[in-house]
Amino acid sequence: MSLGGLGLELGEAFWRALREGTEEARWVLVKRFISSPDEVLGELGRRVGGEPVPDTVVAARAVEVVLASLAVRGRGLRLVVPDEPVPGWGPLAALVEELPRLGLGSVYRVPFWPRPRLRALEAVRRAARVLRGFSARIVDVTDASPLIAAAAQAGGARWLTVLVDYGHVAVFDKFWFVRG
Repeated sequence: MSLGGLGLELGEAFWRALREGTEEARWVLVKRFISSPDEVLGELGRRVGGEPVPDTVVAARAVEVVLASLAVRGRGLRLVVPDEPVPGWGPLAALVEELPRLGLGSVYRVPFWPRPRLRALEAVRRAARVLRGFSARIVDVTDASPLIAAAAQAGGARWLTVLVDYGHVAVFDKFWFVRG
């Protein structure tokens, strides 16, 4: 399956985005998804697996993680993105516009990093409040800041996942917090 005039196949673009994190490969994925969402999710569904599947994805730039989650989960994904633009987030911003329109998920904006007028503890509290508000249980933190991983724990997440590249397949691998 060729992607537009770029000549990249969907699988190749997905692996490039996952392994290299290039904005170009991410744009290819997003443009293809916008033009044919069912086809892209079906194709990615053959390349992604894992148990459990995240109900919430935290992403600053990584559209490949969002699309992989959608491919194995389907509708109802909750996407948490930064409340302020970050370098290289253009493809994610385009995807954020499409998800609610297609009825595939909801988008929430939270602080990802402390700022001069927002201390780290307050940023964690704000993000945790959002995550607790919709009862996030399985949160993918592949592209999250450490602050958001802490917020997921404070917000009641049972497990965190990361998308791991095993060469021919990508798998959501889980881990959990030890509460002491």
